[in-house]
Amino acid sequence: MKECYPDRSRTARDILSHISGRPEGQDTFDNIVTWWLKGQESEEHRTLVKEVLDDLVTQGRMKRIQREGQVPYYRVHSDHSK
Repeated sequence: MKECYPDRSRTARDILSHISGRPEGQDTFDNIVTWWLKGQESEEHRTLVKEVLDDLVTQGRMKRIQREGQVPYYRVHSDHSK
């Protein structure tokens, strides 16, 4: 039986809910999947989370920070931290 994963908007709500109380919080994609969205680490779900994070960045709700030689990380966009 194929597992059923939350839809895009539910995943977005879960991510934003996790970060809402932590305006200075930030994390890598792998840690978001592993720790923020516990227990959902299949390749299908990882793809969904990546797409949702890209959407949140495009919407200006989160920022993707990439520093040379480091893994990118995501944080709430400062305009949406309140």
